[in-house]
Amino acid sequence: MLQDLIVRQGTNVMLDESPPQGISEALQRIKINKLQDLVDVGFVRSRDALDKLLDAAKKATAAAIQIRSSSTPLPRVHGTMLPDLQRFSTFRAATLDVPSADAEILWRTVRGIEPANLEKMTPDVALPAHLQQTIYRYQFKDVVVQSDSVLTLGSATDIFECDNLKIYKNGEIVVQGSGMLIKAFSIEGNI
Repeated sequence: MLQDLIVRQGTNVMLDESPPQGISEALQRIKINKLQDLVDVGFVRSRDALDKLLDAAKKATAAAIQIRSSSTPLPRVHGTMLPDLQRFSTFRAATLDVPSADAEILWRTVRGIEPANLEKMTPDVALPAHLQQTIYRYQFKDVVVQSDSVLTLGSATDIFECDNLKIYKNGEIVVQGSGMLIKAFSIEGNI
């Protein structure tokens, strides 16, 4: 059963890979070993969307390889030795009917796959070891951030979910990471 989280007035609660005492059951550590796991965890909305995104990534990669000259040095994908084929805009143009958050999450994963291996990739095939990861998801029923308090979502937190999120005047949510997914049925601010 999901629990509530109340960030009391004048306090700071940090949600990271080591949860504060009393809310450890709200943290889930989810392994992403294949692309289908992105659907299972809710990063990509459906298998149909995943299939469409993967197909567009393959086509954008094939087109980029065809038009690139082998004598032109290409920049590298950040954090890898892979060439950046500058294919994201082509990929995104082919998937405009898929929400941008879904497309960006998939792209962050597939851009690190060697282009020759991407062509063979399916949603149920294991990702290369360097792309497998653990996603940290916090799930709550209702979250209240009272006045003059701070809820900090640490850099290791990937998904923050709740039913209702209320942020009182002068209350804050601070996001330390990048690419975090925040999902709520209802968000109210400046109460």
